[in-house]
Amino acid sequence: MEPAHSERSSGLELEHYFERIEGWFKFAPAYRQAVEESPNRATFVEVGCYQGRSTAFLGVEILRSGKQISLHCVDIWPPDAFAPDGRTLRAAFEANMRPLQERGLSLSLHAQGSPAAAEAFEERSVDFVWLDGDHTFEAVGMDIAAWLPKLRFGAVLGGDDWRFPGVARAVRHAFKADFSIRYHDHWAWWWHRVKAAPTTHRPGRPGRASPHAGRR
Repeated sequence: MEPAHSERSSGLELEHYFERIEGWFKFAPAYRQAVEESPNRATFVEVGCYQGRSTAFLGVEILRSGKQISLHCVDIWPPDAFAPDGRTLRAAFEANMRPLQERGLSLSLHAQGSPAAAEAFEERSVDFVWLDGDHTFEAVGMDIAAWLPKLRFGAVLGGDDWRFPGVARAVRHAFKADFSIRYHDHWAWWWHRVKAAPTTHRPGRPGRASPHAGRR
């Protein structure tokens, strides 16, 4: 875990700049709702960050809210994977996050697989987790199993790319019908709110984990 934050300044005047960052991001309403509903001093986790397009949007929303929300970013950022300008993906991500950190966003990087990163968090300590890493059935199932016990009552676990077969199958396997599908601009994502003790809903672990090279 690598925390990096400075004294928070007002984010109300901060403009969104995520569109200047390479990547994929079509679930802005999910992030807006998460920030609006979160308590002060909440803990957010984003799994699968790539160069930070969606992370930048979420960071601006957090700063604009005035809430003290800690944002944890999980991605393996392979050292042999590069952005178009020749920087490593991690270097590109860190550069793209700098404007937010300069405004006081509490940002921590976890350069490891998602299930391993989850081990650093206490049970029922997290308010929002977004899964957008490896989209296979096995990996999504492992992600859900790893993060669900970490969520507080009333917290949200959600993820992108509902139309990927592995994602839909893993979510149905874990939650049966206890989730919703949300849409924006013809794009679909899933959303589950914790209503009871996470240990009573913990799904099985279907298969072995695979690395979580985030994508956006």
